[in-house]
Amino acid sequence: MTSTSSALMSMLTKELGEPDEASNTVPYWLPTSLPNVNLIVSDKMDLGFPGGRQVGISGPSSCGKTALATELMIQAQRKGGLPHFNDHEHSWLQAHAISQGLDVDNFYYRQPLSAEDGFQILYDVQQLVRCQQIGLDVAKLGSPKDPGRSVRLIKAVQKSGKFATLPPLVQVIDSVASLIPEEQDIAYGAQNMKTKNMAVGAFLSVELKRMARDCAHLASTLVLLNQLRKNPAIMFGDNNSETGGEALTYYASTRIRLRRIGHIYADWSEKSSEVIGDIVEMHVLKNKVARPLRRTKYVFNNRGPVGLDCAATMIVLGKEAGVLGPKEGKTVDFGGRSKWSINDLLAQCRIEPKLVAALIATVMPAVAPGLLREDAPPAIPEPEAA
Repeated sequence: MTSTSSALMSMLTKELGEPDEASNTVPYWLPTSLPNVNLIVSDKMDLGFPGGRQVGISGPSSCGKTALATELMIQAQRKGGLPHFNDHEHSWLQAHAISQGLDVDNFYYRQPLSAEDGFQILYDVQQLVRCQQIGLDVAKLGSPKDPGRSVRLIKAVQKSGKFATLPPLVQVIDSVASLIPEEQDIAYGAQNMKTKNMAVGAFLSVELKRMARDCAHLASTLVLLNQLRKNPAIMFGDNNSETGGEALTYYASTRIRLRRIGHIYADWSEKSSEVIGDIVEMHVLKNKVARPLRRTKYVFNNRGPVGLDCAATMIVLGKEAGVLGPKEGKTVDFGGRSKWSINDLLAQCRIEPKLVAALIATVMPAVAPGLLREDAPPAIPEPEAA
């Protein structure tokens, strides 16, 4: 640093105070149970999704968006944190979340009637939870409708020195496409689909910038689920678009696109028995904590235990990579055993967790280099329409 710039820095520090510390530190991580998913999102098999950010998850109907969000809420609970779910679609099934492992006794669920109501609930939950955790009387922040309330809380958190120890707070919006701004409700009959979508986009462009600030300084994570729409004006390439305008593409730190690309059958023989799970492809469209444009796949088990299935995912990836015997068939070569029935192996994995760790140790070194490529192509073609 030259003497001139050093003098300028001294002057600025004296007049304006010490500069803020520029840091990309993530207050906490939300690891999924799948090392391949964690790897493409964070470059580490044990980290996963970043906390204190906005995460966008989009995809067509029934591709597992809510299931992945539920996985992140479960991980928050395991770290001593609180999940909060705003159900704008009014369709959430508690039984599915319980079967996946969510503790609904430590879970805040709401059904907002408007977009404004939903975001006010998000802010109120953030402020009430963080005030209690730093020992601050929430009344000192002012009225809940006061826009300066968040800034006063941020300064209080900074002054408390407790930011680094705040447990996860994961808030989910399901979904962006179902947000109804109050003005849209009032003039519903006078609007068409284009103006309705513009109303949501205008609303989000204001609220998401504020939420980006609050997430970063209050260590809260906002997960926004979104639907896809076909754009008939696009004749070539990807004609899928997300609803709600461009705000989410800018303010989300991580954006994920999901699609169901296959099924898991009861006897692991294609189309010969009942469907017990889905193969879901994940594409990282944007990422500020690792490289974007990566793909992987995982198995979501629909029949006990319900949820993201690590052992089945490793088997799918391992067979494709050729490290578990032939790519086709209902058996694997693993652990010194030849032609081990996949169903028998999965049953044994539920009894012996060490087997799952052994599967990870066998499969991940073979598939990790391909997962870390940018825009790795999907390994399974589009399925036929059901």
